[in-house]
Order: sequence, then C-alpha cells, then structure tokens
Amino acid sequence: MEEFATPEDVADRMVQYLFDGESPSEKRVLIPGCGSGSLLGAIERCCQERDASLPEVVAIEIESERLEKAKARHDHPRFIYLHRDFLSGPSDLGDFDYVLTNPPVVRWKDIDPDRCESYKYQFTTIIRDSTHSLDAYSIFRTGIEATQ
Repeated sequence: MEEFATPEDVADRMVQYLFDGESPSEKRVLIPGCGSGSLLGAIERCCQERDASLPEVVAIEIESERLEKAKARHDHPRFIYLHRDFLSGPSDLGDFDYVLTNPPVVRWKDIDPDRCESYKYQFTTIIRDSTHSLDAYSIFRTGIEATQ
C-alpha cells in the first residue's frame, strides 16, 4: 500500500495545537497508522522546543517496513511500536489522552479481499465511492472510541 505521509509543517502544527497549554510529558498518545513516523518526529520537535519530556506514544502500523523505518528514525523508550492492523486488532491498549493521525486513504483494490469484507461489516460508515477509496471516518471513529 502507498504511504501518504503528513507533511512536516502540517504535522508540526497538529502537534503544537494538540499540546497547546499542556505538558506533553503527562499525556498518553495513540498514533494509528504511524507510517514511517512523521507525526512522531513532530512530537519530538515540539517537546524539544518546549524543553519538555516526551509523552508516552503507542504507534501502530500494519506495514512492517514502515514501522521499522519509524523505529529507526524515532527510537525512544517512551515510544511503543506495535505491528498490527489497528482496525482489526483487539482494543487492549488501555486509555489515551489523544489520538493523532493523518487521515489515511486506502484503495479498496489494495486491501486483502477478506479484510475488505470484514471492514464492511465492522464499520457501518465505510463508503466505497467511485474512486474505490476507503472513507477514513471509520478510522477516526475507532480512534475516538479508544479514548473514551
């Protein structure tokens, strides 16, 4: 599957907004679909600029190559990396203060047919449009539910 990385300036703005007026060190952040780590880098830069400790971050990625790239680029004990499908995996991750993610766009043709069928029944908001893209709303909804 193709990666749609969050541009660095956008990632930085997202993280600055996320931690506006708060100490990141006391927070727990979930990054589903962390890719090669652009959002992790933004968290590191934000904390460095504020001279603050890093929050605990759980970064999930289904593509092992991308996950390994993220680990190599952002190796820190407060960053926990999990190789799994965020949408299908068990929600045994505990509670989070924030969910931070780039809205992924996935082409149906790039998803395993069995997984595609499972998603259609698991997420009632999935829309299969004329471009054969997966509506990302269901991913955000899953992330939001993980924080409640």
